[in-house]
Amino acid sequence: MRGSRMTQVELAAKTGLKQPEISRILNGKHRGFSTDRLARIAFKLGTLPMIKLEPMPQRRSGKKAPRRAA
Repeated sequence: MRGSRMTQVELAAKTGLKQPEISRILNGKHRGFSTDRLARIAFKLGTLPMIKLEPMPQRRSGKKAPRRAA
């Protein structure tokens, strides 16, 4: 949305959501947001949702990571 120059009100009208819900989603405060719902919103916006899986970052717990066998 931020790159599209649409307002939250315009985005809400296009997706069928309410503006406060759009605000919560954009601020990362929305809970219970399923991938199915995300896909339906993306389709309404004429976009194809993509899911990218990446390794989790290393934790800095102070413990040494187990050594790998060479």
